[in-house]
Amino acid sequence: MKTRTAPAAAAVTALAVVSLAACGAGSGGPATGSATAPVTASAGATAPGVPAAPRHALPEPYDNGKGWAAKPEDGSVLSSPIVAPGAGLVLFRSVSADLGTERVVARDARTGVPRWSSRPAKRSAGSAGGFESTDASLLLTHDHGRELVVLASGGVEGAATVTRLAVFDPAGASGDQAAPLREVTVSRLRTGALTASWENGLVTVPVQDGVVVVDVTSGQVTVHDRQSPARKAPKPCPRVLENCDAAISRIVGATSAGPLVEGYQAFWSGPWISDDVVPPEAAGPGGVRGVRVWGTGTGDVLAAWPTKDDAPDRAVWALHGGADGKVLASVTCAVDGTPGEPFLTGGGRYLVAGAVVFDTRSGQGFCFEPSASRTGTRVRTVDPEGTAYGSARSGAALWDGKAFDRSPASIDLAAGGRVSDQAAGTLVPDRADGGVAVIGGTTASGGVILVYPHR
Repeated sequence: MKTRTAPAAAAVTALAVVSLAACGAGSGGPATGSATAPVTASAGATAPGVPAAPRHALPEPYDNGKGWAAKPEDGSVLSSPIVAPGAGLVLFRSVSADLGTERVVARDARTGVPRWSSRPAKRSAGSAGGFESTDASLLLTHDHGRELVVLASGGVEGAATVTRLAVFDPAGASGDQAAPLREVTVSRLRTGALTASWENGLVTVPVQDGVVVVDVTSGQVTVHDRQSPARKAPKPCPRVLENCDAAISRIVGATSAGPLVEGYQAFWSGPWISDDVVPPEAAGPGGVRGVRVWGTGTGDVLAAWPTKDDAPDRAVWALHGGADGKVLASVTCAVDGTPGEPFLTGGGRYLVAGAVVFDTRSGQGFCFEPSASRTGTRVRTVDPEGTAYGSARSGAALWDGKAFDRSPASIDLAAGGRVSDQAAGTLVPDRADGGVAVIGGTTASGGVILVYPHR
């Protein structure tokens, strides 16, 4: 295994050697591809009735002789795998073979043995007034340390577009007809990826004119739309063309201080505004380029600020505290044209956005951009021990649409972002938590999701 140390450290994109079509959000980096690489050897023994995973080459911590494959035999399709480490489970969204129902399916993380499944929910409108699901995903949040799993489904109910949230206790559920703790219907269709807070049971649903925040522990729904007084900046903020809280301002998330608003060359939440918390390396308001902003599962705010020289392809990425806006960490890195939604991974410790990773506990930022002399990576997941995984590519651009080298890599964040090349053909995880690696994101079209435990 070759090792290289990147001066600013480097990040990760799509996963190598298997056919993994990954896509963005959520907790641990959503994976929607399937693992369809050829079997290279027979796998070790697994629990009766559970298909064994192939003995693929894996990073050192994982045992390729004890993996299992999520491949249902009833024609149903599994997708959106998430790990609930406290319950020791890998959970999936399951859609029936006739596409008529969907449910949550829970498997033992180490053995693949089925533990429980929720009662089926209808996906088809059928009769007038029914619900027709158009998309769905699984989210993980917590309520005072207790894990909660949320099946979020967007669709049509009668003539209205809605988003439904069904909340489950993964450790407490049992049987094959497990009922949700509660169900919440948001009377608007989501327009982007949902964000689940790590600690306090809040799910943020982006909608056409703002966001809806759902407390899944109580069922309380709070709407922040264009009528919200929060769209008014907390202090005067004149700009060359117009005030920062002009008509283009929009609510993009929420913090402990209130709705998070992205305005013209500014953002704010409650009593604080970005004009007062500009990172030292960044250009303040008034430049050619504005600042982009995202809410996060920690309740903090991720911002991409213009550099002082207004470089079009670089930004100062900063993590701001949600309560007061103060800069918690920052790093200068390339601008990813399609960073997707930032997501938490590694037990909620690491925040990943394109080529940038923040260790929210230590306050350290990492940049994994490519350069003329260094391979770039784009992180898919980080395990709780601080090892990131993904695939690398050579060249000066990571997002120019060219083919990746498909070189598997691991990154030791605890060692300052040291990047290590894995052997050719090594499969790296889409998700790594709870002592297992999950590879692949769907069993559709002949795919399979593979799960391998730690040695």
